[in-house]
Amino acid sequence: MGFPSDDENNRPGPYPAGTGPHPQPGPPGPYGQPPYYGPPGHQQPIHYVGAPGVTPTSGLAVASMIFGLVGLFGGWCMLGIPCFIAVVLGHMATRKTKRGARSGHGMAVAGLMLGYIIIIPAVAISLIFLLYPAQAASVINSIFSIFDGS
Repeated sequence: MGFPSDDENNRPGPYPAGTGPHPQPGPPGPYGQPPYYGPPGHQQPIHYVGAPGVTPTSGLAVASMIFGLVGLFGGWCMLGIPCFIAVVLGHMATRKTKRGARSGHGMAVAGLMLGYIIIIPAVAISLIFLLYPAQAASVINSIFSIFDGS
């Protein structure tokens, strides 16, 4: 129960002096610089291991959801291009995530839904303008006349 004797503290370790897992600092450098600890090659490499049982998320699913959100908030002024990209990437991601090798199936479905929410009305409105240009122009004029106050 007391303090260990000096003999126990001075026992040699498994490493030769100065070559253990933590090298001893050298003499202080000039002008108060920190001491030199030796080359970094003598240290053990650090290996990071992910959590067990976690499948990586599909990048296609993440990209599909991001393009779907961009299309939802700004797709009208970008001609719906982000929505088309979201739909294509979403279909590719659902194929890859359905097997279970990658996670992110929900994000892929969300990207698909966001893309289709914008694409379907955009296609319908475009068809109306192409098939019935005179009627579409009169509807637009009547809408703008409401805001003009006339």
